Amino acid sequence: MLSPVKIFDGKGNLKEIVTKEMVEDKYWKGFKTNNHIFAVEGSTPNFQLSLKKVTCRVCKNIFETTHAKTLYCGRECAHKMVEIKRKQKIKTKKEAQADAKLNNT
Repeated sequence: MLSPVKIFDGKGNLKEIVTKEMVEDKYWKGFKTNNHIFAVEGSTPNFQLSLKKVTCRVCKNIFETTHAKTLYCGRECAHKMVEIKRKQKIKTKKEAQADAKLNNT
């Protein structure tokens, strides 16, 4: 999947061509270093996901999520909230226009 790499100097002259095999060797050696989570062969990382209980802002159901900024329990509730906000925006715009007409007359 990796391709050969051409290395140029500051003047645009070709300095070196790194072969596909060399690129792959450097890539895979990066996974065997001690600072990587898969450093020890055969080991798997132990991720502890913190679940948070959140109340949906539309249907008021309590659900668990791992995301910090989740506000809605699903796509349907998110779409409902978009529609509610759109209607509120139209309503406030009409009220502002009505107020402007009253102030002008």
